[in-house]
Amino acid sequence: MLELSLAQSRELREHDALPAGLAAAALNGFARLEDADEWATWLQGVAGLR
Repeated sequence: MLELSLAQSRELREHDALPAGLAAAALNGFARLEDADEWATWLQGVAGLR
């Protein structure tokens, strides 16, 4: 399980780094719907779900 703040999720995306074997991920704290959607879209793409 990976739980990140919005700032941490942006840094992860900038480095295009997804931990191997990740089973679940969540944004912690306040995030606009647009930010959460961007995070979910990136995560699905990197994980090969799209």
